[in-house]
Amino acid sequence: MQAMVHVDASAAKHRVERAGLDNIRHIDVHALWLQEHDIRRIAPLSKIPGTENPADLMTKHLDARKVGEHLTRMNVVFMSGR
Repeated sequence: MQAMVHVDASAAKHRVERAGLDNIRHIDVHALWLQEHDIRRIAPLSKIPGTENPADLMTKHLDARKVGEHLTRMNVVFMSGR
């Protein structure tokens, strides 16, 4: 199974798809790591709508229906027992 990085911000996707530092003065090393993995197709970027981004689970207040949709998208299943 191949890893895929989902982003909902066009600016973030374009930053990773550009090679090198360009004219940015302050950049985190993780951005360069993402560039390398995107170029080598190890963890390619994929643009998704913001409403479908499961990262919203930890960054926004969501209703139960939306939480359920995100958990389903991430293949999370609740089971009883230990």
